Amino acid sequence: MKTSDFKFLRFLGEGTNGQVCLAVDKATQTRVAFKAIVKRGRASKQMEVVMRERDVHAKLPDSPLSVKMLAA
Repeated sequence: MKTSDFKFLRFLGEGTNGQVCLAVDKATQTRVAFKAIVKRGRASKQMEVVMRERDVHAKLPDSPLSVKMLAA
């Protein structure tokens, strides 16, 4: 998946690790929360946190307590 696969509708918020926007997948018309993380220039400890978050989402694909991750 690429950012060009999505149409961005609006900015939702910003956290420690990135910005979240409401977007629509152009192929399926599915609305998603798109989290953009800038990796360039980050300290290795910060990247460990980002990768750990990705791993947690990947391990809990059907949990009602976690959002579904489409791609990373």
